[in-house]
Amino acid sequence: MFLSNDGLSDFARAIVRGEELSSRIDTGYQNYSIVIAIEVYRNNYRGNLHDTLTGAYPVIEQLVGKELFRLLMRQFIGQHFSRSGNLHHYGAEMGGFIAAFEPAQELPYLPDVAALEWACHCAYFAEDAATLDIDKLAQVSPEQYPDMILHIHPACQLMCFRYPITAIWHAHQPGAPVI
Repeated sequence: MFLSNDGLSDFARAIVRGEELSSRIDTGYQNYSIVIAIEVYRNNYRGNLHDTLTGAYPVIEQLVGKELFRLLMRQFIGQHFSRSGNLHHYGAEMGGFIAAFEPAQELPYLPDVAALEWACHCAYFAEDAATLDIDKLAQVSPEQYPDMILHIHPACQLMCFRYPITAIWHAHQPGAPVI
């Protein structure tokens, strides 16, 4: 299958959004019908997104169980397309999605767990940055304090929760004591 740039965009829309194939796509593929080929690509696309979300939200999966998690992921993937070639950017909207996800309404703390998991995910993949050197800071005279500008490390976020989310999150980490 050979695609022009326009054909590539049409091909991507067929995979991601399930749109009809454009006439710009060469359907003369020898080994499979184009319908089967598109379905193979679509399954790989969705599988990669599912694996990405599973890696970013392991506690959510533990809290709701594998079956509900698969449903949650399938519906999320169907409504939220990847907008970046970097899959580490995919899944930021999960907290809001879970808040509106009917089967998860019994767990009102779940959107906050998702927010914490996304913050951990972002911290893990944050750009490296210089850390505060306490020895250099000690060398700054009090007269220079007003001129100092401290920057928050890219991995840091300030978060506020309505529920004891950190306790829930810690209880679902590998090696956590069973209560």
